[in-house]
Amino acid sequence: MYRVWGGSDQVGSWVTPIGPVSSAAARECLALPPENAATYVSRVTLAPGVHMQVGTAGPAFGQPGGWAQAQLLEHLPLSSFGKGELLP
Repeated sequence: MYRVWGGSDQVGSWVTPIGPVSSAAARECLALPPENAATYVSRVTLAPGVHMQVGTAGPAFGQPGGWAQAQLLEHLPLSSFGKGELLP
């Protein structure tokens, strides 16, 4: 899974199985709020049995959405979130 962030926290409850190729694509396809600049992406390692809700990002904040996403229903430690890599 991947966590897109920037202006938001690296650790969070929303992740996607899609590795974004740019911040613009992530903002558009995940319909991110304006405070998330999508500057970075981190790979997220999930332990077996982590509870989550899965679905598709709906339109919001003037963006169409459309990508698969998951909301983690339990807190993951910082160690589950890999180093942030800059998105073009």
